[in-house]
Amino acid sequence: MRKESFIFYAMLCAAILLARVPCIGPFFRVINKMVHETGHALIVLLFSGKVYKIELFADLSGTTVSSTKSRFSRIIVSLTGYLFSVLMAWVMFYLLYHQQQRAVIILFTSMSLFCLVFFVRNIYGVIWLLAFTVLNMAALYFLSYEMIYWIAFVFSVLLLGDALASVLFLLWLSIRTPRKSGDAHSLRQLTGIHEAVWALIFVAFALWITYDIIIKFFPAFPSLKV
Repeated sequence: MRKESFIFYAMLCAAILLARVPCIGPFFRVINKMVHETGHALIVLLFSGKVYKIELFADLSGTTVSSTKSRFSRIIVSLTGYLFSVLMAWVMFYLLYHQQQRAVIILFTSMSLFCLVFFVRNIYGVIWLLAFTVLNMAALYFLSYEMIYWIAFVFSVLLLGDALASVLFLLWLSIRTPRKSGDAHSLRQLTGIHEAVWALIFVAFALWITYDIIIKFFPAFPSLKV
């Protein structure tokens, strides 16, 4: 158990460092934006709205262009992106905890194919989704269960880390330049409640889910013998 804990936390550090590696890090960090925009699209469809397009970009930004019939549905759509990313991170760690690493890769691949087939048409977005899908399918077909576990683990760490970082950045934006705070600004236009309030709600939710993930699914940190 102690050895497994060391490996777990070593891989956790490796995943965090991977996010900072030029070219490779930014490529895999698009995962969070894909999940975020998938959340928007699913809720739009749930409310019988229309998704016109999703765009994913190399600078880790993205957009979902959509329309819904009511003000209430637009509020829910604006709320969903950040919350969905954090919740999906919880789901991924839950599956990993129960040794369902293939299910994690399949979930990521399903979201990728959903976006690719129906909504993403910009060049970078299409290339990224194709590459991500091919990598995942190759991993499922060629690699061992242990290797698939660590790939799924790295993806999940990147998703959680970027989901948390994005809401903290949103809070900063909502204070410094509220009109550029994306979903928080949309929510202010719909409700009249200041962007910073919405950003704080997102941050609180993300911190709570992150805490829950650590408490439930992370092994005890290995102690060093003196």
